[in-house]
Amino acid sequence: MAKFVAKKGEPLDTIFDPDQFNEFVEGCGCPVAEFLTSEDINDRYLSDRKDDFKVPAVVAYCHAVVWMNRP
Repeated sequence: MAKFVAKKGEPLDTIFDPDQFNEFVEGCGCPVAEFLTSEDINDRYLSDRKDDFKVPAVVAYCHAVVWMNRP
């Protein structure tokens, strides 16, 4: 991942622990609607693959709700 973003000219300088990331996002006022660990992603989306491809353990997915024009 670091090489990919470096080619795009972007730094990759922060890696969160999953629990810390949820706390960070929610601390910014954005409720977490869904959080998937690499195991969750592999089970949900990759379990039927024949090539045994798996998402690495360092990958997670966070779906946060961002309010625009919130009163």
